[in-house]
Amino acid sequence: MNLNKQVIFIIFCWFSLLSANANDGSNLSLRFTLSKKVWKNLSVQVEEDLRTTSDFHTAQWLLSIAEVNYQFHPMLKGGVGYTNLANFLDSRETRNRYYFYLNGKYSVSNFRFSLVERFQSTYKRHSCYHKHKTLLLAYHEKDGFYVKIVIY
Repeated sequence: MNLNKQVIFIIFCWFSLLSANANDGSNLSLRFTLSKKVWKNLSVQVEEDLRTTSDFHTAQWLLSIAEVNYQFHPMLKGGVGYTNLANFLDSRETRNRYYFYLNGKYSVSNFRFSLVERFQSTYKRHSCYHKHKTLLLAYHEKDGFYVKIVIY
């Protein structure tokens, strides 16, 4: 690994630690995604996401996601989606999430900077909350090396 790759790797590890400390807890996620372009710039996506508890021993959440997105411009994409969140540990706790987003991206050499404005609203029994996610930084290499950091 040459010096430039080492410096980039260290920077991404540092940002990863900062963003990990900002989260409520740690968990593992196993995700399957199917995406299909249905017309020119219009795509649909279906995804299943299985997440563990913070001790990594038990599967806690199953997220079923359906999304439709449209590529307005090579650097601008928008979409809407629905997520059903099922809690394996408490069968009474099922949540419904609706979201929409705009994603602008700009590439400089191997770096891709993305600004994502995402509004999501999650409903569960007797409550509702809203959340925004904003910044994504990714590094791509031509040989397949890929690192992504999301900062909330």
